[in-house]
Amino acid sequence: MERRARQVTPEYWPVRHRVLLAVVVCGAVTFTMSTMPTMSWLRRGLGESTLLWEGFASAGTRFLAGVLCWLRAGAAAGPGRRAWRWLAAGMMCWSSGSFISAWRFEPDIVPPVPAISDVGWLAFYPCAVIALWELVRQRMTRLTPAVWLDGATAAGGVAILTLWLVLGHPGATTVGEPLQVFFNLVYPLMDAVLVFLAVGAVAMLGWRPSRSWWLLSIGLLLVFAADAMWMIEIISGTIGYEGVENSWWVWAYVFYALASGGALSAEQAVRTAPPTAAVVPVAVAVLALAMLTLALLRPVPLAAAVAAALTVLLALLRLVVSLRQEHVVVASRREARTDELSGLPNRRALREHAQHVLASGERPAALLLLDLDRFKEVNDALGHAVGDQLLAIVAARLRHVLRQGELIARLGGDEFALLTTDTDATDATHVAARIRTAMADPIAIGTSVLQVQASIGIAVHPDHGRDLDELLQAADIAMYRAKRTRSGHHIYTPTQDAAARHRLHELAELRAAVTAGELLVHYQPQIDATTLAVTGVEALIRWRRRDGQVVAPASFLPLVEEAGLMPQLSEHVLQQTCRHLQFWRGAGLHLEASINLTAAEITPALPERLHTLLALHGLPARALLIELTEESLLTERSAARQVLEQLHDLGVRVAIDDFGTGHSTFTYLCELPVDQIKVDKSFVLPMLDDRRAGAAVTASVGLARALGIQTVAEGVETPALLRAAGAAGCDLLQGYHIARPMPADEIPTWAADWSRHHTIHPRPVLRHEEPT
Repeated sequence: MERRARQVTPEYWPVRHRVLLAVVVCGAVTFTMSTMPTMSWLRRGLGESTLLWEGFASAGTRFLAGVLCWLRAGAAAGPGRRAWRWLAAGMMCWSSGSFISAWRFEPDIVPPVPAISDVGWLAFYPCAVIALWELVRQRMTRLTPAVWLDGATAAGGVAILTLWLVLGHPGATTVGEPLQVFFNLVYPLMDAVLVFLAVGAVAMLGWRPSRSWWLLSIGLLLVFAADAMWMIEIISGTIGYEGVENSWWVWAYVFYALASGGALSAEQAVRTAPPTAAVVPVAVAVLALAMLTLALLRPVPLAAAVAAALTVLLALLRLVVSLRQEHVVVASRREARTDELSGLPNRRALREHAQHVLASGERPAALLLLDLDRFKEVNDALGHAVGDQLLAIVAARLRHVLRQGELIARLGGDEFALLTTDTDATDATHVAARIRTAMADPIAIGTSVLQVQASIGIAVHPDHGRDLDELLQAADIAMYRAKRTRSGHHIYTPTQDAAARHRLHELAELRAAVTAGELLVHYQPQIDATTLAVTGVEALIRWRRRDGQVVAPASFLPLVEEAGLMPQLSEHVLQQTCRHLQFWRGAGLHLEASINLTAAEITPALPERLHTLLALHGLPARALLIELTEESLLTERSAARQVLEQLHDLGVRVAIDDFGTGHSTFTYLCELPVDQIKVDKSFVLPMLDDRRAGAAVTASVGLARALGIQTVAEGVETPALLRAAGAAGCDLLQGYHIARPMPADEIPTWAADWSRHHTIHPRPVLRHEEPT
């Protein structure tokens, strides 16, 4: 089990591998010692057999190194394993050529060129090229043009030096027959190809290769140096078998064996060239220019001059790519600090600017945090596309109000932040007023006209915070204060921290109550103004807290909207109301119930949802009436019209709540399928003492009757108001004089008691109603 667990890896060498490596190293050391001039006495003693022994020792050592490389290839995976086995095959091919050369060796005779041993030696090069290609190929798709150019330029530098050193030697292309000249040059030139392939790969790795790659490169350089010196000796007629340089071939194979099994790089190959990588292309370009300059002063090999010219071209291309990359980097940095939708700076840009502005610690500055009012309703009702257009227009308006030393950024969603320097609290309020003025004009998007305002929280540096995070927290508290009080803007005060913590606690408690369906639904009855008969109820939400306190909706509905819980709350009210209507009908009490919804909930899915609920509880569509405020219809009218028409076709009626307090009242009545208006209590309560308020109620009733719309008077709190509202022509009455909101189980008892104590008269039928 332990043997199976210890798999061959680049770091782990099994015993048989270590023994074979020791044999290879001992062979290389022995061969090196035998070629040293100090060992000439041994050569004289052994005579001609010394060279024969050295030839077989060299070939045998290389062959064993090839075997070790083949075994070590198992430590690599995928293309790496194939690469090292190709290299091992090449090493064995070279060793076979060396065995043949040693066997056919004759003292004092220059080996013929070409010879049968050249087949084995030349076979090494395609195998080595394939090995290098396999090592690089697995990462080729991840490399950028700049990295490729770095590799090509570095390889070009090696080519220049190689061609200059090899072809520039006197007699390199003239000594011997043409075929002999070819074989004299092919080995150092092929070695050079391998070297500049290896150097090019190192450049592609950002000059951070692995240990294996360094060992492989050293081996290639040793072979190149040995073959170049052998060529020079052949050309000069000074072939000798003494000298340490004769052992370089053997030691190169030792380095191949040590490198085998390793990866191309210790880390992942870089996708882009590191900044320091540009140093090498520049140095190579200088070398190439020097070669071209030398070519003007003295003869140089043509191939070296051509390589120099191509290298200069590659260096110029690398410069172009570098400039383009720099442009891309600058653009990406700008994009990373810019909000894509609005074109304004984003949170990151704000943070960097704030670090610079607030660095002194005492420089006065102010942070204004803006949040668009009721933006979620626009998104839900008109769609995200319209919401995005709205944000872009708001961003353009904010950009136009900027002054010197101010930065406006979009933090996300509908939140914006403005950081202004050398500003105190008074100046910050002027900036807030300037912003609200810029946003006062309606915004037309398609067929919708939107009236958008923002709640602004103000925090001053250094009084309210020493850094951006503290200022954002303080401005956020102030902004929610402005939103709840509808004051437009608010300056943070430290005493608000306790209130903010209380609000967060209350919000968490409310969220749990809404999610668990623990909110109560109470009902306020409505009566017929003529017969005083109970006709319906309005569903009103109540929150019974854990301490038993019952909270009115005006106190917690803003928190519900802030937390985005309105859809869950409305769904809870709809279900409870339908269940209670079903219960009352079972008790013989046929009532209608009106439910308040926000315009954001008037979605295409609403008609189908109501139809399902009504069918589930066996209720007629007329049992439900949906109430919408004039204010909510201001921005959603065109989008809501189609949904309201579907509700009207279904039989579910629609009412406008708080009638007379909003905008474009007459337009709503003409454009939307409205069945009922509820005259706001701000007109009903003072109608006995205020002639104008009474006239407003009478005018509203007259307009509604002319359009066939039912009228409800809210705020009937005294007997006199009950009679006055009935005399003004209101169809239904609702208020504390009639009844306060009560739980569902109290409605039947209250209705029976009300009917016993009040005279019932026949109720006239409105023109828009059918007789029951």
